[in-house]
Amino acid sequence: MTSGEIRPGSGPAFSPTSATGQGLLSPQPLLLSVPAGQASVALPLPGVGDGPTSSFLGAGLVGRRIRAEDELTFAVLPEAGDATEDPERRWAATAVTVDLLLDDGTRLSAHGVTDQYGAALDPEAQARARRTWVDQWNLRTVALRPAAGRSIAQVQVRAAAHPEAHIRCWIDAIAIGPGAPVPRSLVDAVDIRRGTHSSGEFSRGNNAPLVCVPHGGLFGLPMTDASAGNWPYSYQAHSAVDPSPRHGEPRVRPQLQGFGTSHLPSPWMGDRGVFILAPALSSSPTSAPADEARRRRALWFDHAEESPHAHQYQVRLEGEDDAGRRRRIEAALTATHHGIGLALDYEVPGSLCLDHRGRMENLSWQLEDGVLLLEGTLHDREDTPAQHVALRVEGVTAAQLSTEDVAAGLCGHLTVGAGHVEAVVGMSSVSPALARAHRDGLPDVATMGARARQSWSAVLDRMQVAEPALLGDVPAQRDRLTTLASSLYRVWAYPQRSGEPVDGGGLVHRAVAGEALRIPITPDGAPEVAAGELTVTNGFWDTYRTEWPLLALLDPVRTGELADGLLAHARHGGWVPRWSAPGPCDMMTGTSSDIVLADLLARQVPGVNWEEAYRTAARHAFTAPPDDRVGRKGLRPAIFRGHVDTATDEGLSWTLDNAINDAGAALLARHLLEAGADLPGHDLAAETEHLERRGLAYQDVFHPEHRFFIGRRPDGAWRVDQDFDPDVWGHDYTETNAWGTRVTAPHDPLGLAELFGSEAALGEALDEILDRPELAREETSGSYGFVIHEQREARDCRQGMLALSNQPAHHMPFMLMAAGRHDDAHRVLGDALDRLFVGSDLGQGHPGDEDNGEMSAWWLFVSLGLYPLVPASGEYVLTPPRWRSISLQIPGASAPLRVTTDGPLPGAGPRFIQEVLLDAEPWDRISVPHARLRDGAHLHISLSDRPQGWASDTRPGGLSDRLRAAGRPDTPLRDALTAAQDPAHAPLVDDVGQTAVELAPGESVVLEALRTEDGTTARRTPLYTLSSARAETSASWQLHGITAAGGELLLDERTDERFDQPRSTRPFLTRAPVPPGVPDWAAVRLTAGTALALEQVELFLD
Repeated sequence: MTSGEIRPGSGPAFSPTSATGQGLLSPQPLLLSVPAGQASVALPLPGVGDGPTSSFLGAGLVGRRIRAEDELTFAVLPEAGDATEDPERRWAATAVTVDLLLDDGTRLSAHGVTDQYGAALDPEAQARARRTWVDQWNLRTVALRPAAGRSIAQVQVRAAAHPEAHIRCWIDAIAIGPGAPVPRSLVDAVDIRRGTHSSGEFSRGNNAPLVCVPHGGLFGLPMTDASAGNWPYSYQAHSAVDPSPRHGEPRVRPQLQGFGTSHLPSPWMGDRGVFILAPALSSSPTSAPADEARRRRALWFDHAEESPHAHQYQVRLEGEDDAGRRRRIEAALTATHHGIGLALDYEVPGSLCLDHRGRMENLSWQLEDGVLLLEGTLHDREDTPAQHVALRVEGVTAAQLSTEDVAAGLCGHLTVGAGHVEAVVGMSSVSPALARAHRDGLPDVATMGARARQSWSAVLDRMQVAEPALLGDVPAQRDRLTTLASSLYRVWAYPQRSGEPVDGGGLVHRAVAGEALRIPITPDGAPEVAAGELTVTNGFWDTYRTEWPLLALLDPVRTGELADGLLAHARHGGWVPRWSAPGPCDMMTGTSSDIVLADLLARQVPGVNWEEAYRTAARHAFTAPPDDRVGRKGLRPAIFRGHVDTATDEGLSWTLDNAINDAGAALLARHLLEAGADLPGHDLAAETEHLERRGLAYQDVFHPEHRFFIGRRPDGAWRVDQDFDPDVWGHDYTETNAWGTRVTAPHDPLGLAELFGSEAALGEALDEILDRPELAREETSGSYGFVIHEQREARDCRQGMLALSNQPAHHMPFMLMAAGRHDDAHRVLGDALDRLFVGSDLGQGHPGDEDNGEMSAWWLFVSLGLYPLVPASGEYVLTPPRWRSISLQIPGASAPLRVTTDGPLPGAGPRFIQEVLLDAEPWDRISVPHARLRDGAHLHISLSDRPQGWASDTRPGGLSDRLRAAGRPDTPLRDALTAAQDPAHAPLVDDVGQTAVELAPGESVVLEALRTEDGTTARRTPLYTLSSARAETSASWQLHGITAAGGELLLDERTDERFDQPRSTRPFLTRAPVPPGVPDWAAVRLTAGTALALEQVELFLD
C-alpha cells in the first residue's frame, strides 16, 4: 500500500477564493499528503486517546451511534497538481473522501451512500464525478440513513494515489448531526449568499447577498468589508480566527462590519448609494479613520447562524462589550422598493454607528423621545446620481453626530440601550422630500419583512416542483431546491426599477445621463427629473442571452413594463446604455438592448411601444455615437465596410455582436413595415433589407483556412494570419479567445454551418472546442498581459475550450443542434448541469460570474428543458429536463406550463430525449414556439440513458432560413460604388465616412459602379444609402442611373427627407419604375435638391 500521512497544518498557502493560512472552520485543518504510487490509502484522523481533539476535525465521533436523521459533512481543499506535462494532473488530489469504519467492520461507503450530488463516497468515485474544484473548499454532505443503528469505530480519510503525482489535500469541517429539513417553500429555499465565495481572481458567482423585493430600486446588504465597493461581502475570504468565541473552541469566523443600502450591479462596476448602519457593542466606538474603525467594531458571526433569504437576512452577531465580555446582537435586515429596515436586539447597551462610502452633504438631524431623524445627501461614486438619505432610528438614548459635510468617514454614532432598536432608511435620487416620504411611509421592520416575503411568494410560488423526494435523499433535495429558488431570486432581483412614487400617483425618476455625469450625454434642455419608470442596473451583453427571455416567459406583463423603463433611457437621453449602472458606461461590445427588444417582440410581450423600440435600435445601427459610453464603437467606418476593424478595441467582437443586434433590429423594422407603420425619417422597407443583410456580416470576418473568426486591420487584411494561435486571449475577443467565439452566430445557425462548409464541418469544429484543453497560462493571456479570472474559470470547467463559466459560451453546446447532433448537445449540457453549479451550501453555486441573473437563467432554462438559442426567433430548443414534474403558472395564462418526464430519473446520469408530447400530441422538432407555451401547455418528455437520435432531422431556424423562405437576399451587403468622377467627391466612396462633401442645390456628383469579373457593370439595385454629416429636416435629391453608353434614367427622387441625427446613415429603396431591357449601370448621378453635407454614398448589388 502506498504510504501517506495526515496531520494538522497551518492551512492552504494559496486559494483564489478563500482566506489562507487557516482552514474553513478550524485554525489548523488537516493536511493529507500521499506520494505518487499505484494504490490507495485509508488513514484514521489524528488525535489523542480515542480520536481527534478538535470538534471541527471529528472529535467525539468515534463510538457515536448513527441515527436515521444524521448526516456526515466534511470539506476538502485539494491543492492543484503540476499540470506542466499533463493537464489532468491538476486534479490529481481530487480523489479524496472522508469515510466511516463501522462497528460491524464495514465502511459507510459500502452501504450505497452518496453525497448531495449523487457521487459515491469512495475516492475514485469522487474524482470521476469531477465536481471537486482544486485550490477551493468543497463541502460534501452524506445522508447516513443506510447505516442507522451502527456505531462509528473510526473516522478515516481515504485517497487514491496518483501514479505520477504527489497529492496534497486539506480536510476540515468534519461533523455528524441531524441535517436541516427540506425547505417547505421556494421562498425559504433561497440562499442569497450563493455566489459570494468568490473573488476577483476566481468567480463562483461574484455575487453579494442582496435583500430586496422583486425588481426593487434598492438593495439591503450585509457587509463583511464595508470599505469595499466591489466585494462588500465574502463568504470566506474576509474570515479570521476568533480566539475566544462565546461558546466553543477557537474557530475561523467571518466578521460583519455593517448593513448597507446598495445598488450593486456587479463587482466589476462597483456599488453606489452606500449608507451604512453598523451595530456595535461598545457604547463609545472608535473614532479612528473609517477603514480601521470598521475593522475594530466588526462583530463575529457563524454562517450556520445566518438566515439568508431574499426578503430578510437574519444573523446572530457576537463581540465584546465595554467590560470585555462576549455579548450578542440579533439582527434582521429587510427592504422595500426605496428603503431598507434593520431590527436589532442588543443583549446589553451598545451603539449604532452611522457610516457611508464617499461624501455626505447637507446633514441635519434631531433626537426627540428616543427617535432620531437624520437627512443628508450622499455622493459616493462619480458618474452616478447623488442619493438623498432619510433615516429614522427608534430606541436611541443619545447621539454623537456631525452636522458638517463628512468625507470618507463616520457620521457618528448613536447610543442605544439593551433591547429592541429599529432603523429604517428611505433613499431617493430625485429629492430630499421623496427620500423623506419613502422613510415616513415605512412601517415597522417586522411588517416590512412580512410584506417583502409576500412579494417574493407572489413570484416564486408560481413555480411548483412535484414530488421533491424524487430528487434524491434529503441533502440532494435541499441542494436542488436551493439552486432552483436562488436562481429564480437572481432573475427577479435584476434589473432594478428606479421610478419613485409621488403624491397623486405615478412615478418619477432622475435622469442618469445628464448632470449626474461629469460629461453629460443628454441633449441640452433635457429634463433632469422625468415622469415614469426607468429600468437600470443591467448589462445587456450578458442578459440578452437568457435573463430577458426568461422574464418574458415568467411574467410577460411585468417584463413589458421593464422594457418600457429601458426605453426611457432613449426617451430622455437619446440612447439606451450598453451597461446601465445606472447611467451609460463604456463597457462591453454591442448595443444588445436591440436584440433584447426584438426578442421581447418575438415573444409577444405586451406594453412595449414597438415604434419607439425600433427608433432606439435604428439609432444604434445607423448613427455614429457622440460618446464612447453609448452606441456602437467604430460604427464609422464599419457601417461601410461590413466589419469593425482593429482600430477599435475588440473590433471583431463588435462585428459579431453587431450582426446579432442588426438581425434583431431588422425584425423590429419588419414588424412595423408589415403593420403599415409610418415613421417619419425612416424608409422601413429599405432599412429592413439593409439590417437583415448586415445580420450576415459575421461572414466577413471568418477566415476560411483557419476556420475561425479573426479581426481585420483597417486595410482589410487579417489581424494575424500565418502566426494565428486560437489559444491566445484578448485582442479581437472580449473575455475569451478565438475558440470562445468560433460559433458566435447564434442568430443564424444555418448560415454558420454553410460558412464552415457543411453541418459535419461545423460539428467537427465544435468537437475541437471540446477536445482542446484550456491551460490558463500566461503565455496565452494575449493582450490582457496576465491570466484573467475568466481564463482560470474556463480551465476549471474541464470541458476543453467550452467556457460555460462566461456568457460568450452559453450558446455553444446548443450549436451542435445546427449540425443535427442533438444527443451530443444534450450530453454536454447534462455534464455542465451535473458538475458546474455545485457548492450552493458553501457560498458557491456557479462556475463563473453570475451577471444580473443571466447565469441563473441559463441554469433554469436548461433544467426546464427549454433554451432560447436563436435570439428573437420566438422559439426554444428542447433539452432533457432535470425534473420529474415542474410547473409554472404564467400570469394571465389559462393553464400552467407543465414539464414532466418519464423513464430514468432526471439528473442521475447522462439523459437523452426519446420522445416528446406537446399537449398529448407527438412533437418531432428540436424547437418549440414560445407561442405554444405562453398560454399554458403540457410538455412531456420521455428520457433515455442512451442516445436516441430524436428529431435529428430538424434544425433550429434562424436568419438565413427566414430570408430564403421569403425569397429575400441572403448575402452580406456589397457596395458597388468604387470611385468619384470628380476627385473632390472621392470621400463619398472612401468607406471611411469622416469627411463631409458639401453639395449646393442643383449640384451633382457622379460615382462609378463596380465591374464584375466578366467585365460587365453591376446590375441595377433598388437599395442605396446616404450618410449625412448633419441633421436635416427637409432634404431633397434625385438619383439617376448612368449606362455605359452614357444614357441616364431616374431611379429615385426624394423631398422633405429627415436625418434626425448628425453623422447618421439612411438606406432608401428606389421608387422610380425601371422598364425592361435597360442596360446595366456604369455609374450613378446624385443631384442635390437642397444643400447637403454628405459623408458617404453606397449602392448595393441585388
